[in-house]
Amino acid sequence: MPRNHGKSTNEEMERRIELVAAYIMAHPLCTRFDLHKQFVKVFKVPWRQIDEYSTRARKLLSKRVAMSRSEAAELCKEILLNCVKHHNPMIRMRAEERLAKIFGVDAPARVEVGGIDGQPLQFVPLTVDPKKITGGQS
Repeated sequence: MPRNHGKSTNEEMERRIELVAAYIMAHPLCTRFDLHKQFVKVFKVPWRQIDEYSTRARKLLSKRVAMSRSEAAELCKEILLNCVKHHNPMIRMRAEERLAKIFGVDAPARVEVGGIDGQPLQFVPLTVDPKKITGGQS
């Protein structure tokens, strides 16, 4: 019987992780918000706990699948082709983004801040005249 207070038992957590994993499998395009909306009231836990359950559920699913990168890429192609044939452009874009994120297909992004031609940024020292700030009154 689920408890309404205190910390969840290990059995409750495992059951909840399994439920979240089953939901993710049934709704592969679901977002974080969808999971929050679905499970916060059911489990009577804060949304941050649902994030923890979903993280563990995704790890559990990836262990069960045990796919190589090439197999995952092939599956992505099949699903995307299905989306291209049967869904609108927004769903196609969302499916592509989600699958790339889930399977790590995208290359890691590296952002660097620099000046022209990769040179370091030039800093200009700023001096403040207190008389100008106060309008000449001291």
